[in-house]
Formats: sequence, structure tokens, C-alpha cells
Amino acid sequence: QLKGIEGYQVIAVTGLARIQETQGNIDKAVEILNAGLASLSGKPQDESAKRIIEQKIARLKVRQ
Repeated sequence: QLKGIEGYQVIAVTGLARIQETQGNIDKAVEILNAGLASLSGKPQDESAKRIIEQKIARLKVRQ
């Protein structure tokens, strides 16, 4: 539900991805993060969120 509230999308997406990661579902975690990345609007305030998500994706891809 947090994914639908502006300002909480990144928290929700990274939290869901972290749950999948801890359960060993790295592919699912990357999928969730990619979907979160695609949902960003491209506004200037989304740039830091984009960097955070991209860093998490890169870290997880190393573990795949």
C-alpha cells in the first residue's frame, strides 16, 4: 500500500526487495527494484531515489 503514496514508493520498493533478498529470492528482488525504477516519474526529486535503487540492483546482480 505504501507504493501508492507519493514519497513512500522508494521505501516500499526497497523494503519489499529486501524481504525477497533475505529469503534468497534474488531474482525476485531485482524484479521488484526494476519495477520501482520504472515507476519513477523522472522529476528532479526522483534522482536520489533512482541512484539508491540502481545501487541496490547492482549489488544484487553481483550475488546472482
